[in-house]
Amino acid sequence: VYFTHYENEGSMLGIARLGTDGSLSLNASVAATDAGLQLLDANGDVIFVVVGGSGIAQYDCADAAQLLGVTPVMGNPLRIRFNETTAYAPLGYAGLARIPLALSK
Repeated sequence: VYFTHYENEGSMLGIARLGTDGSLSLNASVAATDAGLQLLDANGDVIFVVVGGSGIAQYDCADAAQLLGVTPVMGNPLRIRFNETTAYAPLGYAGLARIPLALSK
């Protein structure tokens, strides 16, 4: 389970893992930015978040969240969809962001 929250360090990414026996463990949160942070979606262990309304960041969350890259965007995406090679994020009047999934692995 991936989630965002705010602490003194700024906007944080959190990961809660569900064990096969139903147990819940909480990984340490990772400071992502001092700007706003919005979780879009996940594609496997890679999550996509909007940073400050002007970029889409990819984090590998197989263990602790690790930044893979940031794609600047002209509009604030509200959703993201995936195919085998690309993530697509509609940006309203600003068009469509196409993000290669090769960035993520």
